[in-house]
Amino acid sequence: SFTAIANDSTATYWNPAGLAQLTHIEMTFMQASINGLDSYSFSNYVHSLGQSRTVGLSWLRVGIDNIQQTTVKFPSQPIGPSNRPSKKSTFSAGQNAFLVSYGQQLGQLAIGVNLKMIYMTTLKHFNALGIGSDLGLLWKTTNQRSGQLAVGLVLQDYFRTRLFWNTVPQSAGQSSHSESIRPNLRIGTAYHQKIPFLNSRLSLALDANRRQKTEFHFGGEYALIEDFYVAENFRGKGIGGPLMQAAFQEARDRGCREIQVNGPTDEGLPVYIRHGMHEAGKHVKASF
Repeated sequence: SFTAIANDSTATYWNPAGLAQLTHIEMTFMQASINGLDSYSFSNYVHSLGQSRTVGLSWLRVGIDNIQQTTVKFPSQPIGPSNRPSKKSTFSAGQNAFLVSYGQQLGQLAIGVNLKMIYMTTLKHFNALGIGSDLGLLWKTTNQRSGQLAVGLVLQDYFRTRLFWNTVPQSAGQSSHSESIRPNLRIGTAYHQKIPFLNSRLSLALDANRRQKTEFHFGGEYALIEDFYVAENFRGKGIGGPLMQAAFQEARDRGCREIQVNGPTDEGLPVYIRHGMHEAGKHVKASF
């Protein structure tokens, strides 16, 4: 349920329009096993160009490796004690996608596009290659105390991505086999509600997907914002400054207007002031 959120580097997959929300470099690396058999891998890199424009490069793969291909000593005879299958070789079957993505903010609306190459492998070195594209939109209301509503839309393979196989034609004059990936519409909505008296935020999201049949996916997140600090044995090593700047940027991205530190220590006060905060009674704060 990420179509209407898409606020990290995985937006290249979920909704490329979400890339426009990123203001810094991000990288993601993931490898997982599905049911102990399938292998799922994802790697990407996104880079902000400034002015709410971001580009990304991604690779993802779903496949099964080391599939055994067996043979028998006497192919014309049934399998039995004297004609048992034995391992002949192994092969992999997988689907790869290489994506070049772009997202840009236009007022409250963000737009994005993926240009992708799909490469599929299967038995006997047969493979398929195709070029496709996805379009994404993401619209958000202004971040107010009453909450924020977001709506996302992704049109995948909107011009019917065509895959061309390297199989041998059935007869002379015929071309190799090809097939098309049907367009898919994915729609999502999300709602974010700040809970100031608990220093927290609640996010709820719903996606509808129509690849094969209409499917709904629902998710929620409750984020509790608590204190963070640099451990004493790491102080004086240039960690606090970048950490503060990252906190400032995260606050801006989330629509916050002010960051406040309650009761700073004598040791920490010069650090806060050096990085743009100012004293306000018993506190130090920075406004955006």
